[in-house]
Amino acid sequence: MHNNKMIEAGVRVGRLVTLGPQYKLGDAYVCDCRCDCGKLKTIRANNLRSGATKSCGCLLKELREGAMRSSANQRQPGACSLVAGIAREDQVAAYGP
Repeated sequence: MHNNKMIEAGVRVGRLVTLGPQYKLGDAYVCDCRCDCGKLKTIRANNLRSGATKSCGCLLKELREGAMRSSANQRQPGACSLVAGIAREDQVAAYGP
């Protein structure tokens, strides 16, 4: 079952804020968004509604860099595995298993 609820301007999802209402682009509905980091990105509306997309990609990058820094400083062998697990969960949420 699809959630076809319309997304309007000004909706915040994670680090993203929609700049206008959703519109059709090809076969998908999308929204133009601005990330808190300042980047503009066009995101599929269903990924915003489900929470699968929360940033332009900067959030995952920060998590990776933080885990790598933590791993290097504290010698925690599981830190990189944690980041890989987070990346895998985001991938599954966005594209399916």
